[in-house]
Amino acid sequence: MGDRIRAAGKSIIAAHADQLGAVLAAQLQQIIAPTYRIETATIADSEGQRSGSFAALVCNGGQPIAGSGEDAVVPTESVAVTFDVTHTLDLNGLAAAYDRIAAVKAMRKTPAPGIQTIEPTLGVIFAADATVPLEELADELERLNARTLIGPVGRYGRRRDQGTDQLFGPNGRVIKT
Repeated sequence: MGDRIRAAGKSIIAAHADQLGAVLAAQLQQIIAPTYRIETATIADSEGQRSGSFAALVCNGGQPIAGSGEDAVVPTESVAVTFDVTHTLDLNGLAAAYDRIAAVKAMRKTPAPGIQTIEPTLGVIFAADATVPLEELADELERLNARTLIGPVGRYGRRRDQGTDQLFGPNGRVIKT
């Protein structure tokens, strides 16, 4: 499994900027458990809210509720992980990606009948390169998380269902929040 993940990482990082999202989605599909699937889609909730399109979503259960391919729309209840993908990340791009993920995480997830709770969507920002040092991105991510502070807080001083959970930066470095 480790060799497959390393090979996938090399393929993703070697991808041309305009193909990064598609290559990430294809590589994720090769390594995820068969109970999950990868979609390139817009996310919709039961109240009619819609996100923009995301290059890679890890979905569990549920099928697209409209469209297909890049025009697909998936219900928020089926989205386990949202990947906001950009080739080169700067501070403004980080803030924009963060806001896109926060908007998805704020969407209403309706539990299936007989289920009391539903897992929040994990939010990941993925970038192959950056115009600023990773430390500056980490500081900005911390500031963005502090701004998102609403209601009861979890281990990292923010609601578990708000904000970005991880940022994958250049050379495979990860910032966890």
